[in-house]
Amino acid sequence: MHVLQKSKFICPIYGLVAAWIVSAILTIIMALFFYKFNMTKDKAQIAVLFVYVIANFIGGFVCGKMAKTKKFLKGLMSGILFFAVLLAASLIANKGGISEISNILLTAVLCCGSAMFGGMIS
Repeated sequence: MHVLQKSKFICPIYGLVAAWIVSAILTIIMALFFYKFNMTKDKAQIAVLFVYVIANFIGGFVCGKMAKTKKFLKGLMSGILFFAVLLAASLIANKGGISEISNILLTAVLCCGSAMFGGMIS
């Protein structure tokens, strides 16, 4: 199998790994910031969405750099994978309970859209 053919299946995984690394770093920074300044829950929820957007943008960018062609689709695939793992972890943590569907859809759109945009501009 040619190297580029391998990368078209591998690059969304690399984008996912990059997104999770960035997400972990930003979440730690955010937690320290919120602990120091004693912020409200509403501001924390907005900050978490911001972390998802930045992390998926970088993941999509990494994926797009690897892909060379159809970068936006590869970035989108990376965002879909990120959201799928996030949703699975949330379902496990909540013992199968689903939060508001509007929050789930918003998170899906932000994850997929920012990853796709990162892939497009890579």
